Amino acid sequence: MNLFKPKRDCYRFHDKGLGATAELARLLDAKLYPGGWPQLMNYADQGAAFTHSSSWTTISDICGAQQASIPANSLHVGSVLYIHSWGIVGSAAGSSASTVGLYLNGAAAGTQLSISASATPATATVQCWNSDMWATVQTIGASGTISTAGTIVGISATPATLLLVPATIPTAAVINTTIANSITIAASWVTGAAGNLYTTYGHQVFLVN
Repeated sequence: MNLFKPKRDCYRFHDKGLGATAELARLLDAKLYPGGWPQLMNYADQGAAFTHSSSWTTISDICGAQQASIPANSLHVGSVLYIHSWGIVGSAAGSSASTVGLYLNGAAAGTQLSISASATPATATVQCWNSDMWATVQTIGASGTISTAGTIVGISATPATLLLVPATIPTAAVINTTIANSITIAASWVTGAAGNLYTTYGHQVFLVN
């Protein structure tokens, strides 16, 4: 329906109150803004918090098993993904440095999207960490490309300090958009210690457009 056609269709929304306003908003969203609301694509089931606590020094996923994926052929040139993750972190005696980053299809065998510089939590006290990352699809296909950057807070000597991720210029990663993909958040410790831990309470990936 053309909302701007004269006479009959315009009168449909004239002086009909909130009902007509809601219908008009719905039609505008469907007709003029095909992106609509951000769509949840990929998440970790955090009904129970996922804790990765050990002396590991190899980059490892800290968000648990992925329960959904970015479907094959759902991305286009210019697609934007928003990735939000949060939880708590603690290091043994506050002396162990850590890095945090995003991976395509898991840290164990996947592709690194973006990773922080090494940072050391202030003390052995457990504190909150929060990550907000954005990724833009630049090309699609079996050898598509995607660039990712954002910020993380809570893992440095001053907990409230925002750290850029990555600390330098983002590097495009290869993504096969013709198959389903997942995005995980991962971390590692420079020095292993039993008191090192990350607990993740939330990890979601949204397709913005």
